[in-house]
Formats: sequence, structure tokens, C-alpha cells
Amino acid sequence: MATGLFPGLADWQPAEFVSRLGGAGYTGDVVKEAPSPLRVPYTPVARQAALALLADSNTPFATAARLFHLGDAVPLQNAMDLLGWTIRDLMDLGLVHSNDGFVEAAVQISPQGEEWIATDFPHKQTDHEADWVMGVGPSTRQLNHLIPPIDQPHILEAGCGIGWVARQQVRRGATAVATDINPRALALARLNDRLNQVEGITYAEGDFFLAAAEFAPFDVIVANPPYILSPGGDRTYCETPDGQTLCKSVVSRAADYLKPGGYAIVLLNWVHETDDDWADEPLRWLGDASVQCWLHQTECSSPEQYAWQWVHTDPRLTDPGSVAREYHRWLTFYREREVQRISLGCCFIRNPLPEEPGWRRTNARQLRGFSPLAGQDLDTVMRNETWLRQTEPDTDTLLDTLYQPAQGIGAAVQMVLREGWRRDVIDLHSPGQLAYGGQIDETVLRLLELLAQGQPARQLVASLQAKAADNARTSITQEIAGLVRNLLAFGLVTRSQ
Repeated sequence: MATGLFPGLADWQPAEFVSRLGGAGYTGDVVKEAPSPLRVPYTPVARQAALALLADSNTPFATAARLFHLGDAVPLQNAMDLLGWTIRDLMDLGLVHSNDGFVEAAVQISPQGEEWIATDFPHKQTDHEADWVMGVGPSTRQLNHLIPPIDQPHILEAGCGIGWVARQQVRRGATAVATDINPRALALARLNDRLNQVEGITYAEGDFFLAAAEFAPFDVIVANPPYILSPGGDRTYCETPDGQTLCKSVVSRAADYLKPGGYAIVLLNWVHETDDDWADEPLRWLGDASVQCWLHQTECSSPEQYAWQWVHTDPRLTDPGSVAREYHRWLTFYREREVQRISLGCCFIRNPLPEEPGWRRTNARQLRGFSPLAGQDLDTVMRNETWLRQTEPDTDTLLDTLYQPAQGIGAAVQMVLREGWRRDVIDLHSPGQLAYGGQIDETVLRLLELLAQGQPARQLVASLQAKAADNARTSITQEIAGLVRNLLAFGLVTRSQ
């Protein structure tokens, strides 16, 4: 644990503290419905606006929000009215401290849904730039959604931060190990465990994998490494300090710590020269390792787009001049290294079972987000791809094998106007919206309906051929076999057991 952080945490009973915050109305539902500056005070301007909204209020909610959500100093009497004598325990832990009749919190403690999230205040990045710890962002939640449905898995969250993914999985029956190079992050992870009454996570300080080697192998490894490709900075939680080495290090080593059949899920950024060579670099990181890899590109940006995305949202940059100077520094860095494009995406790695082949697969599709069933998509696609590569099924096998549609497939009909005519467009998505989302025709729907009834695809071939001319019958056979292959490849069907 970081020196001096939260002494006596193991003996702290947070129930009364949490009850007092809830009794003040400081709950996830209330904060979620609050005005935007209060709900997401991640920039200096938003924080000041939120403080202004609460300036004339002395309610317990206002005190809780100012103290634990916004990091403001509140009068000691207000803090006592909110916390009662639990304030003594909080001071002993170092969670709050008093000075000249005012009380301040050391870390942010915010309600999100039914849980509490303890992390560093956004506006304190300049105070703890090297070891500042972030909360739960969209990428962290997406990483959790991507975990395949494995019964009671043994999980490693590599580069865990506050350990949010490990905590979600332990609640569902997993055993978990969480590693981070930042001791402050691990201290906050343990604080979150205590606040949310979660036990059993093993924490280890150090390298993504070496710190967890004694607990390997794992069923699942998840990693959201510091992937921002900046020209160098001190933000341990998000910036790759020397090029692409962190993402490369995770991707190239993950399979060594997996059980046979185990999955590694890595979020990453990487550079490349053109729109066509985007997959080359990450696949090179794997070398000739006998692993199954699905590289999924979700975004591709120019250096200008990429730099602006990260620079203009940096809460440490408080005026236009500092933003402009930092933006120029990033672009200079990219020009000197002749960076042309920067991609974002996911790398899914599976350690094959002894009888299974290794393979590589790439897909590029912009994702607006995916559902909690994304892990089901991942598992289905990887297993189907392995079967296709291992058996190399011919047309007859594809048409005669029994399949079933994956649970959770969604289809919708959209009506659009085109050149004065109304046209119906059928959109289909895989259960987790990860593997597939796009337009289809009625033939695909008829095929899925047939498969759901326990019939082979050959039945559709026979139905279509009965209405077709002689010279079209062979092409119908190949067309339906191709559709079956695509349904398998995108996780829309699975083979019946």
C-alpha cells in the first residue's frame, strides 16, 4: 500500500458512513439526474459551475457533493452535521482532514448506481501527476462487458487502477488477481473493496504479468493499459511513456499466462502508415506464437484528430494558450516520427486447446458501444472461427450441419426515402453488438428462422431451387453455403450440440 494512505483500513467499518451519505440524498440516482456540471465535473470550468450551483445551499446533500464529489472545503460544522462522529474515523483513515475550521476530503467518493467509487479528484491531477488515479470510464465498462461467459473464472486484471473490473467479476463468482505499477492505485482499489464490501481480490504491485506470475495460469486476462500515444508525459494512468511498448508488451506476452482455452482481452492504440496496413503492426507483436487472435479496429484517426481528442479534454490545460502549445507539441512529435495514422481497437487472444490450430483474423468496424452480451459474441466468434479453420467444412457440411441462432440477436426494419420511393431496410446485430451490425435481406431472415426450427440450411436451398431456373440452382447452393459461413464467422449462429 502507498505509504501513509488509509492506515487502519482493514479494521474500518464503513456502514454508518455510507448510510449517512445515502440519508443526505447523495445517491447514484440523484447524482445521475443532477445538472450536467455536477454530474460530470471533469474539467475546471465544469467543477466551478457545479460549485456555483451549490453555493447558496447548506443542505446535507450540498455538503456531501461539495466535500466528496467536487473536492471543496466545507465548514467543520457542516461536515459534522453530515457525518456525525464518523468524521473521527475518516480523519484517522486520512480520508478527510481539517484545517482552520474547514474540512476537505483526500479522495473523491461518488455514488454510481448501487456502488461507491473512490478515486482521485479530477482537479488534483497537477498535485499527483505521476501517480494520479482515474475512476471508471467508458473503456473500463466496455472491458468488463467483453469478458466471455465462463463459470467461476480465474481472472487477472492487468493494470487494474482501482480494480473495478476485478470487483465486478468477484461479485459474479470469479477469483481475481489485480496488478498495477502504481501503489496509490492499489491503495484506492482496496478502499473501494472496503466501501463496497467485496473481499477476496489478490493485489500485487508491479509489471502487468510478472507481479501475477505465481497466480497463473488464468481463464481470462483483461488489460486496459496506458495506451495514449503522446509525446511523453507523467500521467502513469493513461500515457504510453515510450512509443507503443506497453501495448506491445501486453499483447505479446498475454498468452503465456493463460490456461488452454483461456482469453486475453486488450484495449490498445497503435500507429501505421496507410488505411490499408492498419493490422500489420499489432499482428507482428504476436510473432509466430501459436495463438488464436482476433484484431478488431474500431477507430482510425489522423495525427491531428488524435492529438486534439486528447489535448482539448486534458483538465490540466486551463487556458487556450496552453492547449495550443500542447497540441503543437503532439503534432511535432508525430511529424518527426512520420506517423500517418493512429488506430484504436481491441485485441482478443485465445490460447488454443492442444488439438486446435492457431490463427489470425482482422475486422474493422466503428463501434458506437456494445452491450453486456459482448463477451458472448467474443466467445461465439472465436469458437466458430476455430471450427471453420480446423475442419475447413465443404459446401455439403455447411448445408447439412444443424445450427441455432445465438441468443439475443436483434433485427429491426427501417423505412427510408430514396429517390421518392419508400424502401425497407433490415438491420441485424449480434447479441453483444460487437461481432456484427449491418443490413441484411429477407433471405438471411428466412435462413435464421429455418435454423431456429432445427432444420438444416439445405432446406432453404431446396425451397429456392424449386422456384429458380436450372442454370441458377448451382449458384443458389453456393450462395446459401456462403451465408452460413458468414453467420458463423460473425457469431450469429452456433452449431447445435
